[in-house]
Amino acid sequence: MTNLDDLRSRIQMMLSSQRIKRAEKQQEVEESMGALGRRQDHFVEVAAKIFERIVEPRLKLLGEQLKDAGYQRSSETRGIVTLNREGCYAATMSLEMGIQCDQETRNLLVNYHLRIIPVLMEYRGQDLLALPLEAVDDTRVASFVEEKLVECVQTYLKLQDIPAYRKSIFRRDPVCGMVIQSDGVISVVHDGKMCFFCSEVCRSRFLEQPSRYVAGQS
Repeated sequence: MTNLDDLRSRIQMMLSSQRIKRAEKQQEVEESMGALGRRQDHFVEVAAKIFERIVEPRLKLLGEQLKDAGYQRSSETRGIVTLNREGCYAATMSLEMGIQCDQETRNLLVNYHLRIIPVLMEYRGQDLLALPLEAVDDTRVASFVEEKLVECVQTYLKLQDIPAYRKSIFRRDPVCGMVIQSDGVISVVHDGKMCFFCSEVCRSRFLEQPSRYVAGQS
């Protein structure tokens, strides 16, 4: 018959070994989570700086250069440029760029997402730049963002070449009374309303005394 003390010792050794393995595994998990937390904190710091120093100024510039575009920050590391705000084309168009990390927070991702609704032409709607979090290259980020913004403008300008996107509505010039088409003409927003003109001369006269011409419209 087997000695009970020997059996007890074997069982205790097995249980002890299991406890050691569990403790080691727990230690690994805690170290891994600690490292992940440090990477996440580092990402938040780096992403905020990259967005504020590189991405956002370029998005703002795009919003300033296109007369019917506007920029707004949607989060600490994401911004949106809304295009075609004046409704010159029969489309809803927006550009979103932001910074996020991969699942393990080892890479910084610069995202580009262009939306056009309805989709009546081919265009690149999404792109991504991935850089190691510990070796983010400002020059590469800037080049990527600028390349994507140029691509966005090129896509936006193509809208006028798609007949289904063009909005041709007849309007009356409030200054001279000439009937003109509202697509591709000179315009200005006054009190939230779009006014169209046949020439820069009429537009300048309107801006000198807008209340005079607005009051005369039916």
